[in-house]
Amino acid sequence: MDVKEARGPTHSSRCKLRVKLTGNYRTWQKFDNVKPSKARLITSHTPPLLPYAMLNTEPILYLATSVFALVSLSWARKQWQNRKHLPLPPGDIIYARLLTKPVLVINSEEIARDLFELRSTIYSDKPQSIVYEPFASDFNTALLPYGDRWRLHRRILHQPFRQANIPTYHAGLLRTTHQMLFSFLQDPTNYASHIQMFPAFVMSIVYDYQPKAKDDYLLHIMRRYLDLIVVAVGPSTLMILEAFPFLLQLPTWFPGVTYKRASVECLQAGHDVKEIPFQYVKERMSNREMPACVVADTMNSMNGFENEVIEAAIKEAACIAFAGAHETTVGTILVFLLAMNFHPEVQAKAQADIDRVIGKDRLPDFNDRPALPYVDAILRETLRWNPVFPMGIPHATTTSDIYKGYFIPKGVTVIANTWAMTHNEEKYPNPDEFKPERFIREDGSLTSDTVPSVFGWGRRACVGRHLGDAAVWIAITSFLATFSVHKALDEHGEEVPVVPKFSSGIAIHPETFPCRIIPRFQDASVERLMQLTGLDSL
Repeated sequence: MDVKEARGPTHSSRCKLRVKLTGNYRTWQKFDNVKPSKARLITSHTPPLLPYAMLNTEPILYLATSVFALVSLSWARKQWQNRKHLPLPPGDIIYARLLTKPVLVINSEEIARDLFELRSTIYSDKPQSIVYEPFASDFNTALLPYGDRWRLHRRILHQPFRQANIPTYHAGLLRTTHQMLFSFLQDPTNYASHIQMFPAFVMSIVYDYQPKAKDDYLLHIMRRYLDLIVVAVGPSTLMILEAFPFLLQLPTWFPGVTYKRASVECLQAGHDVKEIPFQYVKERMSNREMPACVVADTMNSMNGFENEVIEAAIKEAACIAFAGAHETTVGTILVFLLAMNFHPEVQAKAQADIDRVIGKDRLPDFNDRPALPYVDAILRETLRWNPVFPMGIPHATTTSDIYKGYFIPKGVTVIANTWAMTHNEEKYPNPDEFKPERFIREDGSLTSDTVPSVFGWGRRACVGRHLGDAAVWIAITSFLATFSVHKALDEHGEEVPVVPKFSSGIAIHPETFPCRIIPRFQDASVERLMQLTGLDSL
């Protein structure tokens, strides 16, 4: 190992550049109060990091540099059963180059708040890719550049999803939650499929449409688009096509060309997901029906019938609302089930609280939330323990900036490393442990820490975070009131060890794992659940 230090001629002893060279991993760099001129000189000679990080097959220094590095993160998660997690990256700010693109990674909540919120006019842009348009991702609100089109999307989504409006959706959330409970009771082995149905509540809010079954046509359109995008615009695809864009120009019949064919599928799915649900609402409006939903309300209030730009934006923002809700709610509920499977003592403590507050003659509702702080602590710990977006959604700078001596160029990709923030040992001791008590004060009340980093930062924070919070809370509270999750048993009655596997991509969640979902009460039945929920049918 060779360690070198280079000091600027006018810097103090703290102002240094440290370069570490190892066999498979070339460099990492940390700057402390580097002058802009010096920083520019240093960063211009930084060699690419990604090829070395991707090719290393042994445990390496965990360096979160961009969404592309999630491949390495996925590998690290597969070592869960051995508890051999990779160490977090050094320093609060890391600069690197991925291929030809400069990337700045922020590992500190304080710095993220300073940049993304206090300097939001500089750090609210999004890095653009030649891959977005051919793979039908160029209308995704979360990926739009900072400008008029993004502002229009945000305006469309802000009003219906602001915190004051969420109580109007409580009845729909309760119905969808109760339908999920019915599914758990009737077919507990396919729990993941039932959870996949849960985000359908967003279709009711956005399109005034309630899917009736898992094979529902409009729901299928939404899911097909999501499934294609997750596969087609994964880290490896982005990396390859950014380096070799000519691959998208090859004809579909060319041997071995999968990217072009995937692009054709994505474009068709992107067209369908925008047009078909929207036309469903528009046709009802033309028949003088007045559906109560985001699309109809916005078309009327913003005069979308006479403005093609506004109509297009409503189509785009509406379908992305479902996409965002699907990834966050499904992922968080799966993480919750995994945590309860590993920690039956946490599950039992929460159930005791629920029984004390609610009893056994009804199901939870939103009025019970203030009396159940421990359940809220479980939700916060679920978000912290395994965030669905561990690297967030990358930002980009609109102009150059200087922050505490760091020179940050215009156009640089800036990543808020959510994983590092939620696993900061100073703030969260023993961060790999699932411990809801870290969010409970000595008097039993909740702390002020709501784990804000998992919802994004500044002007690009998740617009649906309040709805997502309410949805996941009622889902996990209702589950704990009626069911328990336990480890699966083999043919000898022995517990089957759980070896968690996680999906890969910009959003990650646990893959299906063996478990037993068991009703808590002996009189559990469809009839009893109907009595508790007030539903006449599924």
